[in-house]
Amino acid sequence: MAINIHTMPKIALVEPYDHSEVLYTLCELLLGHQAIKLCIFSQQYILDHAPTSISISPDTSWFTFEAKKRATFFKQNLSRLNDCDLIIWITAVAPYEWIFDVKLKPPLLLIVHNRNNWFAPLRHLSVDTDSSAGFFKDIVRLLRWLLVQRRRQQLLLQKVAAVGYGDRTILADALINGHCPTSGKAIWIPFTYLKHRPDRERPASEVIKIIIPGVVTDNGRDYYSVAMAMAMALPQIQRPVHLVLLGKAKSAKGLIELRQLENERFRLTIFSHWISQKDYGAYLRDADFLILPFRTWHKVGFVKEYWGRSGISGAVSDMVYYGLPALCSIFHSLNAELENWVKRYAGYEELAALLVEWVNERRFLEVKRTIQSYEGALQCDKAGSLLVEQLMNLVEKNTNLPGIR
Repeated sequence: MAINIHTMPKIALVEPYDHSEVLYTLCELLLGHQAIKLCIFSQQYILDHAPTSISISPDTSWFTFEAKKRATFFKQNLSRLNDCDLIIWITAVAPYEWIFDVKLKPPLLLIVHNRNNWFAPLRHLSVDTDSSAGFFKDIVRLLRWLLVQRRRQQLLLQKVAAVGYGDRTILADALINGHCPTSGKAIWIPFTYLKHRPDRERPASEVIKIIIPGVVTDNGRDYYSVAMAMAMALPQIQRPVHLVLLGKAKSAKGLIELRQLENERFRLTIFSHWISQKDYGAYLRDADFLILPFRTWHKVGFVKEYWGRSGISGAVSDMVYYGLPALCSIFHSLNAELENWVKRYAGYEELAALLVEWVNERRFLEVKRTIQSYEGALQCDKAGSLLVEQLMNLVEKNTNLPGIR
């Protein structure tokens, strides 16, 4: 039986792990359409840090759990899940057995964050050869995938109504390469949208605030080049600069060098702890521009994932959501419409030259004017409407599917 969108269908948003930013974005996009009721299943801390517009909305119902009780929680809430018209499963990672133990009936949309891990892991192997411990760990991961997890992934892909990719370029490449479930259906699920356009009335600050968003790690990021670029640029920079590494700092080459550069005109902020969503957003809303120092790929498990081709960085999502210009390395592919939001660099010398221009001449303001007039697909209304259209189409075409049993 076809679902009438005017009967207020219920959509379950299931986040068993930690992609809270994707969950919040989907909630905001879907809540703009009054015909939808959301049932949200997540860890308690995700609700605790959710924007108020989501956490207290009359169109949302939250069901939360503690991580150690994940599998039990979903079994206990099976009737609530099966009472929905569509289930969006935001994150699925090994082990997958407990997902099959939950006998889901509605059509299931599985979001794929790392395409190579799901569809081409053996063609993109990354086995640690720098240490015997790392090598052994990766070999164990590979053997576990070959013996157990591969079959579970294949079974899950046979059951889902569609998979969702967070970027249109990644989706297009997935369709070309047949990286789809058995149903053959893959759709675009926006991981971000332009919420905070640059403020035309905001007065220019004397201190230039630069942010690098995300966990500070060498895996897929190059902080050493940032340090080298900053060392080269600072003697030419004529304004005070505040650089914020907006994420918990792990071990990363370049941090010591950045700390050594601090003086009365260059301030560095590094965090040793997890940053709350509220504080994270406050820093970004106050930023002048971002630096996105990507390497070509990052490692997920024993597999290489290529930025903008098989997976998208949360830092790019932050750039769009907060409407910020960025100095971006050449190693993260972007949709054509976002190229106007960034200036590209290939190496620390080019980054240093751009830093001098953007700080001394405030060149980032030119990019902000471009963002102010943005009218593309990542506007809230456009992204939300397309998302709802795709989801309702899945509901109507898959009402009688058997689900995961």
